[in-house]
Amino acid sequence: GDNAAAMRYTETRLTPLAELLLSEIDMGTVDFVPNYDGAFQEPSMLPARLPMVLLNGASGIAVGMATEIPSHNLKEVADAVVQLVRDPELKDKALLDCIKGPDFPSGGQIISSKQELRDGYLSGRGSIKMRARWEIEELARGQWQVVVSELPHGISARKVLEEIDELTNPKVKANKKSLSPDQVQNKQLILSVLDAVIDESDKNNAVRLVLQPKTSRISEEDMMNVLLAHTSLESSTPLNLTMIGLDGRPQQKSLPMILREWVEFRLYTVRRRTGYRLDQVNDRLHILAGRMVVFLNLDEVIKLIRESDEPKPALIKRFDLSDRQAEDILEIRLRQLSRLEGIKIEQEIAELTKERAKLESLLASPARMRALVAREIREDTRKFGDDRRTLIQPERRASLSEAAVLD
Repeated sequence: GDNAAAMRYTETRLTPLAELLLSEIDMGTVDFVPNYDGAFQEPSMLPARLPMVLLNGASGIAVGMATEIPSHNLKEVADAVVQLVRDPELKDKALLDCIKGPDFPSGGQIISSKQELRDGYLSGRGSIKMRARWEIEELARGQWQVVVSELPHGISARKVLEEIDELTNPKVKANKKSLSPDQVQNKQLILSVLDAVIDESDKNNAVRLVLQPKTSRISEEDMMNVLLAHTSLESSTPLNLTMIGLDGRPQQKSLPMILREWVEFRLYTVRRRTGYRLDQVNDRLHILAGRMVVFLNLDEVIKLIRESDEPKPALIKRFDLSDRQAEDILEIRLRQLSRLEGIKIEQEIAELTKERAKLESLLASPARMRALVAREIREDTRKFGDDRRTLIQPERRASLSEAAVLD
């Protein structure tokens, strides 16, 4: 809820997690297209190693459509896609068993039922009920206070303070001479249970909202029920899984559909990466084959270059070389004609020949390709995965009728 810092104090740095988006961008994995003014080329998509649209989430409004994709836990999403990579026919129920629900960076508690979450994931639209998490701190002489440490997604401590202030110090509405009965009732209700609210958030505690009761004889459940019913300590987060798929068109998708599309994209990306590397290996072997000609016929090559007016065509004709091989030979430095350099070339040819066989085998075997993708996902999960922050525990929503009874 804090205001943004002045421009001179701000900067942007990529986190290590950005490797999942950019590490393969120069490996022939995606197509590059002109940017908006044609000044340079930009990738049409990023070669994400994990489904970042689910991990980071997305929120926005376009022309005639909107999206609200919540963030999810990396370990849960990775578990789902690994199972899907191994078994393309995996049922939707098995995928939803892996992903329990959203996981927000601010923590909080999801109180929606398991069925409500599943219905939202399967239809692509729904609402996620959330509430803050708190604990009781015991004070001297039997006193206590409630300390809120986690807030619902998108809710700030400042917003909660403003809502409580508006309830306890209501303003007369426009074109009205006095407070409405509802305003008076809500003011009396809040003041009957709450004595003070203090924001003690700092650099060590991202959220620390202290709620002091009117009297220690009030139960914690009664006080929190009033506050949950009247403030954003309990709120709803929309779920709208609208995104642009592989066909380039926006569509509201189910969670299993998003996962299946991403697995298809990842397999295609790894296949392109493997083919790109295979082309590099073949090209390097082609160059090294030309260099071996030099070492096997060193005296003849030197003599041909010294005596020929056009050494390049002469080399091509005499040793049946390609244009690139002949060009490379003519650019070789004298130090590269040593015996030790020849041994290095033989070793490199042996290593690249072995790598080429592996790459060709990988491209020829869909099963091996899927195993590779699954292994890379597990490696990324071990590197970047963390525990769930948002508690999923269904609860009955706090109601205004129950809160009014306390008055």
